[in-house]
Amino acid sequence: KVSGLIIKINRFIDHIPKGILEGANLMGFPIIQIPDSVSYESVMINVMQHLFNQKVTLLDHYRNVHLEMMTLALNPEQAGLSNSISKLHQLVKKPISLIVGEEHLITNESYRDFEVIKLLENNKSDFNFEYNRQLVFYPLSNFSFSTTQLVIPIETDSHKKCFLIIHELDKPVDEMDLMVIENSTLIIKLEILKENSIKQAKMNLINDVFDDLIYGKFNST
Repeated sequence: KVSGLIIKINRFIDHIPKGILEGANLMGFPIIQIPDSVSYESVMINVMQHLFNQKVTLLDHYRNVHLEMMTLALNPEQAGLSNSISKLHQLVKKPISLIVGEEHLITNESYRDFEVIKLLENNKSDFNFEYNRQLVFYPLSNFSFSTTQLVIPIETDSHKKCFLIIHELDKPVDEMDLMVIENSTLIIKLEILKENSIKQAKMNLINDVFDDLIYGKFNST
């Protein structure tokens, strides 16, 4: 794929042909004209330096977010699904919904109800998770126009369906937001597994008590 064309004037050509300029304008294809005194090497070095700095920034952001989310998950007083989506809301600055079976957790009640207009992107995977992007309308919000949301399926050991929803509203999430969401989906999955394990342990305990009562296994002493 080509994202643009750099042309140096007065080396092999003395001007850019009109047909190329018209075609580029028609296709929205950028053409950059540089003087003969500027080397291609200097342009490439500056561009690569910018890309490298951007990647370093993303890696630092990923590390900081991962540390924040893991600290939250490992703190018994702060762990839990509600706190997890609240932290995600704080980091991406967008309303968050988490649907686990019939349970619907949300950081802003104005976006609980929505009408799906159409699916825009299906099973897209930019990071280590898949998501759908859909166009929706919120009848109870202040938005008088349709907007988008990300819907991320979360696999669990339960038969209940689980979805994390990012209400994008005024603008789509960016690359840094997707890094935060990737970390959050892992933490949310762990929280759901933990809650399911606790529920299962309680059920096993109750079954054991009933079993002891039915078969007279209690010691009267």
